[in-house]
Amino acid sequence: MHAHLSLLDGDAQPKNVELAPERPISIGRSRDNTVVLAQEEQASRLHARLYYEGGRWLLRDFGLNGTRVDNARINQVAELADGNEIKIGAVRFRFQLPDNSRHSGIHAGTMSDRSAASETVAVQVPGPRWTNDELVALNQFMTSAVDAKNPSELGRALVQSLYYQTGAAFAGFFSLDPTSPVAKFIWPEAAQVDDSLARQLTRRMQRDHRVVWLAEDTAATVANTSATFHTTHADALGLPLKSGSKVLGALHLYKASGYFSDRDRKYAETATSFAAPLFRAMRKRRTLEAELAGLKAAMPDGEELLGDSAKMVSLRAELARIASTGRPILFRGEPGAGKKLAAREVHRRSPRSEGPFVTARCTNTPSALLLSLIHI
Repeated sequence: MHAHLSLLDGDAQPKNVELAPERPISIGRSRDNTVVLAQEEQASRLHARLYYEGGRWLLRDFGLNGTRVDNARINQVAELADGNEIKIGAVRFRFQLPDNSRHSGIHAGTMSDRSAASETVAVQVPGPRWTNDELVALNQFMTSAVDAKNPSELGRALVQSLYYQTGAAFAGFFSLDPTSPVAKFIWPEAAQVDDSLARQLTRRMQRDHRVVWLAEDTAATVANTSATFHTTHADALGLPLKSGSKVLGALHLYKASGYFSDRDRKYAETATSFAAPLFRAMRKRRTLEAELAGLKAAMPDGEELLGDSAKMVSLRAELARIASTGRPILFRGEPGAGKKLAAREVHRRSPRSEGPFVTARCTNTPSALLLSLIHI
């Protein structure tokens, strides 16, 4: 059953759309949509989807600020009737059915009553603000992320936060970094991954370096049908974990039924953006640790104090004693006497032995400054 959508007020392009059952449309601020509301600040990137299912025209809301039909805010999805007015921010549309369908038993009054009932449970959000629940969840995730000691702990914290906050059927992290010790992490662990869809999402993220949203992708009319995803999942979100121009990993979220909202996407993007530099820092740390291990392996044996003479035994005992004090120590001696070796021995035996041993040339350092350190 064909229908028609026409602009009544506000800025939208195009102003008139012929609706066909086999061709769903999307409405939103992004230019990827069928109907673009580029100037409407209350519209989300993907705000609503209009489609035909089960003999009915349905309108599904994805927006942060809600969608109204006949001035009543809809709760997720609503059935449309001939003459209904659809309002997104200041933009108003009229939905119309052909003349021979206007008496098919679908009445605007029924639509208004059902929408009015949902009004009592829907909360009008004045802008894209964070809710208390979202702020608490973000705070908990960020705390766990900063405390994470390795990519495995960080990936777990990210995936679990996205899973519980978005209501996903399951969530997964797939590493695309060949040096990463964590190939993938799925939550819940018993979840079954749709390998075909996962590969499609990941390839699209690697190619476009942006979020891939299944509902957004299939809602628009795309001439190239080969770009359409094929899956048994109702909805999916793919988020690239980027380091500069490289995509280090991919976050996947799946819905068994229903759709993710624009608010879900916003939360997922924020959490992933926060985690990306932490993953990047851990990657650099692994590189530095590998280089340090190589340098230590190549370090000559002459870096240790050797010998079992009475003087050497006494020297090592003295160095062990002063190492435990934690105070600044000044070594004196002719060039080549072994001052650096003695300093390294103290560092090895001190409480700071797990930290780096840093050397610096002090040729031009004033003697008064060095002497003042002794008395700190």
